[in-house]
Amino acid sequence: MPRGCHQKSSFGPLLWNLFQNDMTMLVKDTNLFMYADDHQLHVTGSDYNIASSRLQYQGNLAMPWYGDNFLLANTEKFQCLTIKPRNIDSDNQTEALQIEDQIITNTSQIKLLGVEIDDKLNFPSHISNICIKASQKVGVLLRLRNLIPCKAKLIIYKSSILPHLTYCHLEWHNCRSSDSRKIERIQERALRAVFNSHSDSYEDLLVRKELPSLLNRRLQDMSILMYKVKYGLAPSIVDELFKQKSTRYSLRNSDFDIPTFNTQY
Repeated sequence: MPRGCHQKSSFGPLLWNLFQNDMTMLVKDTNLFMYADDHQLHVTGSDYNIASSRLQYQGNLAMPWYGDNFLLANTEKFQCLTIKPRNIDSDNQTEALQIEDQIITNTSQIKLLGVEIDDKLNFPSHISNICIKASQKVGVLLRLRNLIPCKAKLIIYKSSILPHLTYCHLEWHNCRSSDSRKIERIQERALRAVFNSHSDSYEDLLVRKELPSLLNRRLQDMSILMYKVKYGLAPSIVDELFKQKSTRYSLRNSDFDIPTFNTQY
């Protein structure tokens, strides 16, 4: 008997969400994120071994759900990432996870929905891959700079190159300053190809087509997101991440409570 969920349809995502919704009732002691057929479990705690034990227990608890629902979970592709304070020695984290018969060791980075997340949250590998992909397309644009008009080149840049430079950019916004400058140079090269200019400064190229720098674009999007959170326009999963202050006064930095983190454990 054929089974599955229709793809490439407007109704398909809703059907799939209905199909997998009961998994949230099974996994209760950890945070479960589900995006299409990607499932992630994560826990927080001050002791690595306790947190990993909880994660392993909930992982083994969830595994029968796949078989009961005629799905296959490929344990060989399971990954584990530990994000910790800098003063914690990695050598103390010796306990590996075991989901069913598969041993899952810690890795320094994982790829999640197209974003490479490392254990220090610096995103060097992700930035490097962005630059490689975008640079290849900038090279094509450079070869076309004398063959097609400026308007067409700008459309190619916005549709084919800029999405690489802005995909999930709020996630890796706090990358190293050297990596941020590296991405800006990609946009500068692309704009020089668009306008076929070697003498104009980067700022002049941005002004010519009223484009923001990539840093300013990220800050603008961040401001828009926080505006939506403040006025209840953001999705609930985002809104729950922030706690607004209750005060009668209009003071600087008074919109949200900034949480404090214990970095000593």
